This record gives sequence, C-alpha cells and structure tokens, in this order.
Amino acid sequence: MRAAIAGAALAAGLALCAVAACIADLPPDGPAATAAAFSASSPCDDGYIELSAGEQCDPGPAAGEAGLAGCSAQCKMQCPSGFVWSMNNHCYTVASGTTDTLDMEATDRCAATGAHVVTFASEAEFRAVTQQFDAGAFWVGLEPSSPPYESAVAYEPGWSTTCPGCFAYTGDPAQPLARFDGDVDSGAEDCVQATTGSDAGAWLKYPCTGGSALHVLCEREPVGVQSQQCDAGVCIDLVATHGAKSYVYDDQPATPDMAQQTCQSLGGRLVVLDSRDEREQLWLELSKLTESPSPSAIWIGLSFEPDAGGGPTWVWDDGLPADARPPAWGDHEPHALSTSTSTRAYLEHFATPPLDDTLARNDGPVGTLPFVCEILVAQDR
Repeated sequence: MRAAIAGAALAAGLALCAVAACIADLPPDGPAATAAAFSASSPCDDGYIELSAGEQCDPGPAAGEAGLAGCSAQCKMQCPSGFVWSMNNHCYTVASGTTDTLDMEATDRCAATGAHVVTFASEAEFRAVTQQFDAGAFWVGLEPSSPPYESAVAYEPGWSTTCPGCFAYTGDPAQPLARFDGDVDSGAEDCVQATTGSDAGAWLKYPCTGGSALHVLCEREPVGVQSQQCDAGVCIDLVATHGAKSYVYDDQPATPDMAQQTCQSLGGRLVVLDSRDEREQLWLELSKLTESPSPSAIWIGLSFEPDAGGGPTWVWDDGLPADARPPAWGDHEPHALSTSTSTRAYLEHFATPPLDDTLARNDGPVGTLPFVCEILVAQDR
C-alpha cells in the first residue's frame, strides 16, 4: 500500500522528531502537522484557507482581484449585520422580514446571499448563534422526511428519536419534539421552530405552512478549502481543532488493521471525534476534495472490544468509552455484533442523504475503506 511504502521511506526522518507532531513531509515544530506548514506562502487568492495565517476564507484565483462576496481582500469573512462564530468561521445573519413557509420562501431568502437556512451541529453552535440575536422565533433548516427530518445541508445529519448522533436542542433527544401550541393548522406538515435571545428554549414542531410567520436565520460557510495534497495523502486542518490536532486522509482502501498501522507510522491514530462540530467540519472538507475522490465512507477510531466483565463495549482509540464523547452513531446504530456487522466503526455518506448521513455505522461486513488519521500537536496524548 502506498502509505506503507511512504512510512518506510520516512522512518529515519520520523525518528528525529516528536512522534505526535510529524507527518510525512511536514516540519516538526509548532503547528507543523497542518497542510499550511509546508506551504511557503498562502496569498489570499490561492483557494486554500491557511488557518495558521489567520485566514477565514479564500476565494481562489478564479475570483480575481475583485474577490468574492463575503470574503475580504485579507481573507476575512464579511458578515454584515451578523457574526462569525470562531469555532467554524461560518457567517450567521438574520434575513429581512419574516416568512410563513420554510420551503422556497425562507430557503430562497438565504440562497440569495449564498447561504442556507441555519442548521446546528451542536449545542455549542446553537447557543453561540441564538445569544447573538434577538429575533424571536425562527426556522431551523430541517426538512420533513421519513423518518422525521433531513438536514438542509448534505454534510450534516438530520434528526430522529432513533438516531443517537443526530442533534436537536431538546431536553431528551430520544423523545419527539413537543408541538407548538399557538394558532396553527394542525393538519399541516411539521417543520421545526427555535427561539433566539434569553427566551431560547427547546425546539418545537411547527407547521411548514399555515402558521404565523417566523424569522429567517441564514448560515454561510467560508469559500475555499482547508486541505492540501501532501506525501502522506491529503493534509487537513479544521477550525474546531486548530492548534490541537490535524488530519491526514488516505484514499487507498485498507482493512481496519492496515489503516490503524498506517496512522501509527505517521505518529497518529485513526480519527477520534471529540465533538459534533469536529465531525461536521471534517466531512465538509472531505466533500470538497478534487484531486482525491471524495469518500463515501471512512474508517474512524472507534471499535468494539469486550469489557472487563466480558460484555460488549465500544471504545475510542484513545481508550475512552464511546459514551465519554457526544454520540457519533447513526440511526438505530450500533447494531449488535454478528457475522454481518463490523467491529470497527465507519462514517458513511450517501448520494441521497438519509437523516443520519455522515454518522458512524457498523452494519454490514466491510472489508476495506479509505481512512482519516489524526495527529495531535501536543506531545502528550
């Protein structure tokens, strides 16, 4: 396998640097585990968002000197009358007026500015956004489906009571959303309403049409990529984990053991997802790949092991149990271990996203897949 050959050729170099900080052709110091470290310079027109240089966006050479709406000449996100969340560099704004329909009306208002109706990967993102505005009730970018809701964006899961890794701002995600009890058409299809400001509370079912008009919050992702080709594969940097870890994507299908060994040869391990925001940002970057094909599934650092009492348990590759972090599992996952399931979890992306798109699965006997390694910048693991 390519990664194994590269690992052997680089053995001498890797021995000279801290195991946790070196990847293939990257220098050993500081945040050098990022793709930015081996880029001599990253002007604000090359399409690469160099986080270590303070860039928040980069429109690339196609935009020319005029740049691109929403990204300044200094590669900073422009977000008039809104704010940029430091954990993802997304721009959040309130669209003018209100709408009584999510589909088309609310969607079109956001699309006019290159954005989409706001979605949320985590409680941290929800709190950050709703505390910045005092717009009252607003639409959440979840579209009714069966099961209940699909996300307005393809790289983020929707929500269902049967999906452990799906996020909803509610007291008990295993229970259905409560219904808004205002003046609504009870026969209408249910969308989702949330609230900004000090009154922010649990999400509520709200009629997609026929109810009182709601405000529209729009979300716009940065233009540009946070990945570059490197000797080890594709080196990736994420806003949520910048300065703490970086990533290498290897597009050569491997067994779980081979993938794990390759990551170890690079001084890392299969990716451990510390937060929902990390997972969302990682999959967004994978979906932007052009020189390497975007994967439909990847191995991650979550595997099945018997516990001390002989029972089954899922454990992250750093030794923490699966439930020590926000759940990564998709709809009705994980499946009970059998000859038709995998003992190593993987993230999967579908051409037609179901509600649990890009979340962890173990169903089906899977032989080989591409994979993502993480390399910690800190010396201690």
